[in-house]
Amino acid sequence: MAVRWPLGLRARARRRPVNGHDVLAKVVALPVSTWRYRNDGDHVWHLGPMAQDWWAAFGLGGTDKAIHCIDANGVALVAIQALHREVESLRAELRRLRESSD
Repeated sequence: MAVRWPLGLRARARRRPVNGHDVLAKVVALPVSTWRYRNDGDHVWHLGPMAQDWWAAFGLGGTDKAIHCIDANGVALVAIQALHREVESLRAELRRLRESSD
């Protein structure tokens, strides 16, 4: 069964712009580790940040006890967009440098 959230504009209120480079810097600084729940078997491991670190970095989701998937998805997408902009900027600079050396 797919998990779905109401993502349309009508379901949202008070949208604010996000600075992708700020989000990316927080992602880079976020501690990430492997871990398991106390009830998991010894063979079951997970990878990710602790909810308290996530809350301290982003303040998303309303609690420091859980990381909501929709927030993790949003942070990942914004960080990818910021990385893409950085890569494109570096590619343009490399083109300029190559052209000036010819």
